[in-house]
Amino acid sequence: MENTNYSGMSFGRYHLLERLGEGGMATVHKAFDTHLESEVAVKVIRNRKQTPEVLQKTLKRFELEARALVKLSHPNIVKIIDYGEFEDQPFLVMPYFRGGTLKDLMGGKPIHYQEATRLLIPIAKALLYAHQAKIIHRDVKPANILVDEVGNPMLTDFGIAKILDEENPIDLTGTSAVIGTPEYMAPEQVSNQIVDHRADIYALGVVFYEMVTGRKPFQADTPVAVLFKHVSDPLPRPSSFVPNLPEEVEYFLIKALAKRPEDRYQDMAEFKKGLQKLQKPLSRRKFFLRKKIHELYEQQPVSSGAELTYDQLESGISKKSIPINHSQNPVSKRFWIWAPAALGVLLVLAFLINQGQVLSIGEMESTLTPTMTKTILPTEEYTPTISPTATATIAITPTPTIGYKLSFVSDRDGNQEIYMMDIDGSNLINLTNNSANDSYPAFSPDGKRIAFASDRDWNDDIYLMDSDGSNIIRLTDSSVNDQEPAWSPDGKEIVYISGNDNPKIYKMNVDGSQQVGLPSGGRSPSWSPDGSKIAMSGIYFITPEGESLENMRGGGEHPSWSPDGSKIVVNSGKRIYIISQGDSNRTRITFLDEVASEPAWSPDGKWIAFTSLKDDNKDIYITSLDGKTLLRVTNNPANDFSPAWVP
Repeated sequence: MENTNYSGMSFGRYHLLERLGEGGMATVHKAFDTHLESEVAVKVIRNRKQTPEVLQKTLKRFELEARALVKLSHPNIVKIIDYGEFEDQPFLVMPYFRGGTLKDLMGGKPIHYQEATRLLIPIAKALLYAHQAKIIHRDVKPANILVDEVGNPMLTDFGIAKILDEENPIDLTGTSAVIGTPEYMAPEQVSNQIVDHRADIYALGVVFYEMVTGRKPFQADTPVAVLFKHVSDPLPRPSSFVPNLPEEVEYFLIKALAKRPEDRYQDMAEFKKGLQKLQKPLSRRKFFLRKKIHELYEQQPVSSGAELTYDQLESGISKKSIPINHSQNPVSKRFWIWAPAALGVLLVLAFLINQGQVLSIGEMESTLTPTMTKTILPTEEYTPTISPTATATIAITPTPTIGYKLSFVSDRDGNQEIYMMDIDGSNLINLTNNSANDSYPAFSPDGKRIAFASDRDWNDDIYLMDSDGSNIIRLTDSSVNDQEPAWSPDGKEIVYISGNDNPKIYKMNVDGSQQVGLPSGGRSPSWSPDGSKIAMSGIYFITPEGESLENMRGGGEHPSWSPDGSKIVVNSGKRIYIISQGDSNRTRITFLDEVASEPAWSPDGKWIAFTSLKDDNKDIYITSLDGKTLLRVTNNPANDFSPAWVP
C-alpha cells in the first residue's frame, strides 16, 4: 500500500511536520521552511510506481504545469510559491492558512443565498482569471476553497488542472482517466468528451447548489452511481429543499447545472454577473421565472420515476408524483436520446475500472444516499388578453402596413435584452445576448447604430453598437448610472442622463469624447428634429448648450418629437397625449384601462408606439394619432417595454 504520510521527512528546505489532508491525487502537509523560517503547506503529488521512461515524462509534465501555476497571481487564488521534486516525488509549496475550508464553514447546513454569493463571487473572479490564462481547474469543490481568518475565500488545489496551450497542451494526469470529485464533475468530464472552462462553471454551480440547499444535487452509494446521475438524471429542484428560495436563484442554478455545456453560462464572467445580480433586490415576476424554469427543465434528460406537473410548479405545492406515460409525454422521449450516452458512460467507467484508472477520481465527499428526482410535464402556453374599455370606440386591427421595424427591451430570457422585429412580430432578433441588463435603445438618425445603457459593469453606462448588435463599444465609465441616450439630428452627439437620484443632463461626441455636464437636471432627454432644443420630462426645454427655454404648460413624461418638430407626444398619468408646440393643446390618444407610457413617434409621423402595463406585465402597442386604431405588437408573459423605431 502506498505510503502518503511524509511527516518527519524533509523535502529539500521544507521539513514536513504533519499531514493536513489527503485526496485522490495528493496529500497536503504542514511544513517548516528552514530558509525563511516560516510555516508553509506542501502538497505532495501521488506518484505510483512507473517505469523510468514514463516517470521522466510525468516529472517533465509536472514541471511545465507547475511553472504555469506559479505565474497565477490573484488575490483569491492560493499562490504557488515554490515547486520541486524529492526522490522523484513532485511537490508544490503554498502559504499555510490557519483558517478552514468552505466545506468546514458549511457544516452540511444551508447558507443564505446572499451570503453564498458573497463567498463565491471572488472564487468566480479567480476562475475567470485562471481561464483567461488558459487554465481549467477541473476539481472545484468546497474542500478546495479555503476561508481565511477574516472570511476571505481562496481557491486552491490546481493539482489536476489542465493548461490549454494550443502548441503544448498540458495535463498533469497524463492519462485518459476520469479525474475529479464525483459529486462536482460535469457530464462531459464523466463521458470522456472535450472538457473546457464550462466544466468549472458546472462545478461551481454544484457548490452554490450545495451551499443554498445544504445537500449535493446528485447522491448515491458509489462514485460510479453518482457519475451516472450527473449524465442521466434531471437536476432535483433546489426549491424542493428550500421552499422559500427565490425563483431567480433557482433559475440561476438550473442554468449553471445544465447537462450540455452550450446550455450553461458560457463563461465565468457571465456566471459572476449572475451571482452579482442575486445580491441586488430581486424581481417579483414569479410567473415569468417559473415559466423559464419550466423551459429549462424541459431541456433536461428524463429517465424514469416521478414527474412534477406544471400546475404544481405554478402553485408551488408538491403533490403525489405522477408516473410517466412514455407514449404521451413528449419530454420523456429525451430519455431515448440520452440513453446511449448514459450507456456509453457505463462502458467507459467499466473499462477504466478494469484498467485501474478510476482510482484517479477524487474521494467521495460523504456517505451517500439515493434520492428521487423530479421533472416537469409540458403545459399549454400562457396567453394573457387585454380588452379595450367601453368608453371609446377602438379597433384592435390586423397588422397595418407600416414600413418600419421596432426595437424594444424585454426580459423574456431572464434579464433585460434589446430586441428588434417587424411590426407583425416576425424576424425577431436578440441584439444583446449576455447576463447584463441592457436598456434604453436609441437609433442613430441614419439607422446604422444604436446607443443604449447596460449594467454589464455593475452601474449603467452608455454603449454603442451597430444595428445588427455587432461592434459594441463603451462610451461612458462613471461611478453612477448613465442612461437614456438620445441622438442629435446630425448623428454627431448624444445626450444622456447621469446620476442615481437627481440625474443631470450630459452631452458627448458619438465616440464618447468631450463628456460635458449641462447646467440642468432632468430625465428622458429628446432632441428636436431641427437640433435647436432638447425636451425633457416635465416638458422642460433647454438649448444644446444647457440654457433654459420656455416650458410647455401641462407637463408630461418621456417626450418624443413629431418628425416635423411641431408636436410632442408624452405620457401623463395613465394616458398618452399629443401636445402642439404653439398653443400647448393636448389631445388624448389612448383609452385603455391600463397604464400607458414611454411613447415614441414613428419616422413617418403616422403612429405612436408605447408601453402598456396591466397586471404587473408590460407589452408594446402601436396607436394611430387619433387613437382609433390600436395594434398590440407583443403578447407574452415577459415584460416588453421601451419601444424605439428603426429609421
